[in-house]
Amino acid sequence: MAIIVCPVCSSEMSDKTDRCPVCNFPVVNLEQVKRKRDEDNTEFITICKQCCHFAIVKKKDLGNPCAMEGGEMTPVMTREKWFAMSESDREKAANRAVSAIKGSYKYNALLHRQYGSRVRIDKNMLVYCPRCGQYTSAHFAAERNNTCTFCGSEYRFTDRLYHDVHDEVESKLQSEAEAARDPNAEDDEEQTIPKADYVKAMDDYVMEHYLKDERFFNQNEMDRRIQRQR
Repeated sequence: MAIIVCPVCSSEMSDKTDRCPVCNFPVVNLEQVKRKRDEDNTEFITICKQCCHFAIVKKKDLGNPCAMEGGEMTPVMTREKWFAMSESDREKAANRAVSAIKGSYKYNALLHRQYGSRVRIDKNMLVYCPRCGQYTSAHFAAERNNTCTFCGSEYRFTDRLYHDVHDEVESKLQSEAEAARDPNAEDDEEQTIPKADYVKAMDDYVMEHYLKDERFFNQNEMDRRIQRQR
Protein backbone atom coordinates (compact mmCIF):
# COMPACT_ATOMS: atom_id res chain seq x y z
CA MET A 1 0.00 0.00 0.00
CA ALA A 2 1.27 3.46 -0.89
CA ILE A 3 0.25 6.89 0.38
CA ILE A 4 -0.87 9.28 -2.34
CA VAL A 5 -1.98 12.92 -2.27
CA CYS A 6 -5.37 14.05 -3.49
CA PRO A 7 -4.91 16.61 -6.33
CA VAL A 8 -8.05 18.48 -5.24
CA CYS A 9 -7.70 18.95 -1.47
CA SER A 10 -4.08 17.73 -0.92
CA SER A 11 -5.18 15.19 1.68
CA GLU A 12 -3.14 12.01 2.09
CA MET A 13 -4.86 8.69 1.44
CA SER A 14 -4.17 5.11 0.50
CA ASP A 15 -3.84 4.17 -3.15
CA LYS A 16 -6.16 1.26 -2.42
CA THR A 17 -9.16 3.44 -1.61
CA ASP A 18 -11.73 4.35 -4.25
CA ARG A 19 -12.29 7.97 -3.26
CA CYS A 20 -10.65 10.69 -1.19
CA PRO A 21 -12.08 10.49 2.36
CA VAL A 22 -12.13 14.30 2.61
CA CYS A 23 -13.45 15.64 -0.71
CA ASN A 24 -14.75 12.39 -2.28
CA PHE A 25 -12.56 12.80 -5.40
CA PRO A 26 -12.40 9.45 -7.29
CA VAL A 27 -8.91 7.88 -7.22
CA VAL A 28 -9.40 6.42 -10.68
CA ASN A 29 -9.10 9.95 -12.08
CA LEU A 30 -5.66 10.57 -10.55
CA GLU A 31 -3.66 9.49 -13.60
CA GLN A 32 -5.88 11.61 -15.83
CA VAL A 33 -5.33 14.64 -13.58
CA LYS A 34 -1.55 14.09 -13.52
CA ARG A 35 -1.44 13.73 -17.31
CA LYS A 36 -3.47 16.92 -17.76
CA ARG A 37 -1.18 18.76 -15.32
CA ASP A 38 1.93 17.62 -17.19
CA GLU A 39 0.39 18.75 -20.49
CA ASP A 40 -0.49 22.15 -19.03
CA ASN A 41 3.11 22.61 -17.83
CA THR A 42 4.64 21.75 -21.21
CA GLU A 43 6.72 24.76 -22.26
CA PHE A 44 6.56 26.25 -25.76
CA ILE A 45 8.70 28.70 -27.67
CA THR A 46 6.20 31.36 -28.74
CA ILE A 47 6.35 34.49 -30.89
CA CYS A 48 4.29 37.68 -30.71
CA LYS A 49 2.24 38.34 -33.86
CA GLN A 50 2.73 42.06 -33.35
CA CYS A 51 6.37 42.69 -32.37
CA CYS A 52 8.04 39.29 -33.05
CA HIS A 53 9.19 39.00 -29.44
CA PHE A 54 10.00 35.38 -28.53
CA ALA A 55 9.13 33.96 -25.11
CA ILE A 56 8.98 30.64 -23.26
CA VAL A 57 5.37 30.02 -22.23
CA LYS A 58 3.65 27.08 -20.55
CA LYS A 59 0.72 25.52 -22.43
CA LYS A 60 -1.77 26.67 -19.79
CA ASP A 61 -0.59 30.28 -20.33
CA LEU A 62 -0.67 30.32 -24.14
CA GLY A 63 -3.67 32.64 -24.14
CA ASN A 64 -1.80 35.38 -22.28
CA PRO A 65 -0.73 38.48 -24.26
CA CYS A 66 2.86 39.45 -25.08
CA ALA A 67 4.67 41.02 -22.14
CA MET A 68 6.12 43.70 -24.43
CA GLU A 69 3.13 45.37 -26.09
CA GLY A 70 0.21 43.01 -25.44
CA GLY A 71 0.15 41.29 -28.83
CA GLU A 72 -1.13 37.77 -29.43
CA MET A 73 1.44 35.02 -28.78
CA THR A 74 1.50 32.00 -31.09
CA PRO A 75 3.46 28.77 -30.42
CA VAL A 76 6.41 27.87 -32.65
CA MET A 77 7.37 24.51 -31.11
CA THR A 78 7.99 22.93 -27.73
CA ARG A 79 10.96 24.14 -25.74
CA GLU A 80 12.37 20.61 -25.63
CA LYS A 81 12.36 20.34 -29.42
CA TRP A 82 13.81 23.87 -29.82
CA PHE A 83 16.87 23.29 -27.66
CA ALA A 84 17.41 19.82 -29.13
CA MET A 85 18.14 21.48 -32.49
CA SER A 86 21.51 22.82 -33.54
CA GLU A 87 22.11 26.59 -33.44
CA SER A 88 21.88 26.83 -37.23
CA ASP A 89 18.54 25.00 -37.23
CA ARG A 90 17.23 27.28 -34.48
CA GLU A 91 18.32 30.26 -36.57
CA LYS A 92 16.36 28.92 -39.55
CA ALA A 93 13.31 28.18 -37.40
CA ALA A 94 13.41 31.67 -35.88
CA ASN A 95 13.71 33.28 -39.31
CA ARG A 96 10.78 31.22 -40.64
CA ALA A 97 8.64 32.24 -37.67
CA VAL A 98 9.51 35.93 -38.09
CA SER A 99 8.88 35.76 -41.86
CA ALA A 100 5.45 34.25 -41.25
CA ILE A 101 4.59 37.04 -38.78
CA LYS A 102 5.74 39.73 -41.21
CA GLY A 103 3.10 38.53 -43.65
CA SER A 104 0.33 39.10 -41.09
CA TYR A 105 -1.75 42.26 -40.86
CA LYS A 106 -1.03 42.33 -37.11
CA TYR A 107 2.70 42.79 -37.66
CA ASN A 108 4.16 46.13 -36.50
CA ALA A 109 7.59 46.93 -37.96
CA LEU A 110 8.22 49.74 -35.47
CA LEU A 111 7.66 47.44 -32.48
CA HIS A 112 9.74 44.74 -34.13
CA ARG A 113 12.69 47.13 -34.38
CA GLN A 114 12.17 48.24 -30.79
CA TYR A 115 12.30 44.69 -29.42
CA GLY A 116 14.66 43.26 -32.02
CA SER A 117 17.32 42.41 -29.43
CA ARG A 118 14.95 39.87 -27.93
CA VAL A 119 14.03 38.04 -31.12
CA ARG A 120 16.21 34.99 -30.44
CA ILE A 121 15.22 33.30 -27.21
CA ASP A 122 18.45 31.31 -26.90
CA LYS A 123 20.58 34.43 -27.42
CA ASN A 124 18.97 36.01 -24.38
CA MET A 125 19.61 33.20 -21.93
CA LEU A 126 21.52 34.07 -18.77
CA VAL A 127 25.09 32.74 -18.83
CA TYR A 128 27.58 32.76 -15.98
CA CYS A 129 31.25 32.09 -15.36
CA PRO A 130 31.68 29.06 -13.06
CA ARG A 131 34.96 30.45 -11.73
CA CYS A 132 34.34 34.10 -10.84
CA GLY A 133 30.54 34.33 -11.06
CA GLN A 134 30.42 36.93 -13.86
CA TYR A 135 27.00 36.87 -15.56
CA THR A 136 25.74 38.26 -18.86
CA SER A 137 23.47 37.41 -21.78
CA ALA A 138 24.30 34.65 -24.23
CA HIS A 139 24.35 37.21 -27.05
CA PHE A 140 27.03 39.29 -25.28
CA ALA A 141 28.99 36.13 -24.42
CA ALA A 142 28.92 34.95 -28.04
CA GLU A 143 30.55 38.21 -29.13
CA ARG A 144 33.46 37.32 -26.84
CA ASN A 145 33.74 33.67 -27.88
CA ASN A 146 31.86 32.54 -24.75
CA THR A 147 34.89 33.51 -22.66
CA CYS A 148 34.60 35.43 -19.38
CA THR A 149 35.96 38.96 -19.72
CA PHE A 150 37.37 38.86 -16.18
CA CYS A 151 39.08 35.49 -15.72
CA GLY A 152 39.02 33.89 -19.18
CA SER A 153 36.94 30.84 -18.21
CA GLU A 154 34.23 29.49 -20.49
CA TYR A 155 30.71 30.70 -19.78
CA ARG A 156 27.97 28.21 -18.88
CA PHE A 157 24.34 28.49 -19.91
CA THR A 158 21.34 28.56 -17.58
CA ASP A 159 17.68 27.91 -18.42
CA ARG A 160 16.59 31.45 -17.51
CA LEU A 161 16.22 34.52 -19.70
CA TYR A 162 18.70 37.27 -18.87
CA HIS A 163 16.13 40.08 -18.76
CA ASP A 164 13.64 37.95 -16.77
CA VAL A 165 16.26 37.38 -14.06
CA HIS A 166 16.97 41.12 -13.90
CA ASP A 167 13.24 41.86 -13.63
CA GLU A 168 12.93 39.29 -10.85
CA VAL A 169 15.87 40.73 -8.89
CA GLU A 170 14.68 44.31 -9.38
CA SER A 171 11.17 43.40 -8.20
CA LYS A 172 12.64 41.75 -5.08
CA LEU A 173 14.75 44.82 -4.28
CA GLN A 174 11.80 47.16 -4.77
CA SER A 175 9.66 45.04 -2.45
CA GLU A 176 12.38 45.11 0.21
CA ALA A 177 12.78 48.87 -0.18
CA GLU A 178 9.03 49.37 0.13
CA ALA A 179 8.91 47.22 3.28
CA ALA A 180 11.74 49.23 4.85
CA ARG A 181 10.32 52.58 3.82
CA ASP A 182 9.58 55.20 6.47
CA PRO A 183 5.76 55.33 6.86
CA ASN A 184 6.05 59.10 7.37
CA ALA A 185 7.76 59.61 4.01
CA GLU A 186 5.95 61.38 1.20
CA ASP A 187 3.94 59.02 -1.03
CA ASP A 188 5.33 60.54 -4.20
CA GLU A 189 8.94 60.18 -3.04
CA GLU A 190 10.77 58.16 -5.68
CA GLN A 191 12.30 54.87 -4.55
CA THR A 192 15.73 54.44 -6.16
CA ILE A 193 17.83 51.28 -5.89
CA PRO A 194 21.58 51.92 -5.47
CA LYS A 195 23.64 50.30 -8.21
CA ALA A 196 25.83 48.54 -5.63
CA ASP A 197 22.76 46.88 -4.10
CA TYR A 198 21.53 45.82 -7.53
CA VAL A 199 24.89 44.27 -8.51
CA LYS A 200 25.13 42.48 -5.17
CA ALA A 201 21.60 41.11 -5.55
CA MET A 202 22.45 39.73 -9.00
CA ASP A 203 25.66 38.20 -7.62
CA ASP A 204 23.66 36.61 -4.81
CA TYR A 205 21.16 35.22 -7.33
CA VAL A 206 23.87 33.59 -9.44
CA MET A 207 25.63 32.32 -6.34
CA GLU A 208 22.47 30.76 -4.90
CA HIS A 209 21.19 29.16 -8.11
CA TYR A 210 24.34 28.16 -10.00
CA LEU A 211 27.53 28.44 -7.92
CA LYS A 212 26.46 26.90 -4.63
CA ASP A 213 27.65 23.41 -5.65
CA GLU A 214 30.11 24.49 -8.35
CA ARG A 215 33.51 22.89 -7.61
CA PHE A 216 35.26 25.10 -10.16
CA PHE A 217 34.16 28.29 -8.37
CA ASN A 218 36.93 30.40 -6.81
CA GLN A 219 35.98 32.98 -4.17
CA ASN A 220 39.22 34.94 -4.68
CA GLU A 221 38.48 35.27 -8.41
CA MET A 222 34.99 36.53 -7.63
CA ASP A 223 36.34 39.07 -5.14
CA ARG A 224 38.82 40.34 -7.75
CA ARG A 225 36.06 40.64 -10.33
CA ILE A 226 33.90 42.64 -7.92
CA GLN A 227 36.82 44.97 -7.12
CA ARG A 228 37.43 45.55 -10.86
CA GLN A 229 33.76 46.33 -11.44
CA ARG A 230 33.67 49.05 -8.80
